[in-house]
Amino acid sequence: MAEYKSVMTRKVLKAKVKAFLLAWIDETLDDSDDTFTLWDDADDAAARSYQDAIEDDKTHAVAMRDAKERFLDEVRSSLADMADGLFEEFGGSK
Repeated sequence: MAEYKSVMTRKVLKAKVKAFLLAWIDETLDDSDDTFTLWDDADDAAARSYQDAIEDDKTHAVAMRDAKERFLDEVRSSLADMADGLFEEFGGSK
């Protein structure tokens, strides 16, 4: 009688997940100006936050702190939304 043997070692799985996530990061956070990425959305939101703070007579330092917080909030939100279906593509064919 045949016995079950793990289909993949931990090391192989780790390597596959790393490769998959790195490829996704490279695609999602493309650092060229040729594509529109979540960075662009976050930077636009941060710029609006900065401008709003300045118009409310806040200092540059406070406005930049607000902008950074808004930037990170946008990135977190975008990544959470994107991650929802991210792993549906992992593993390829069945």
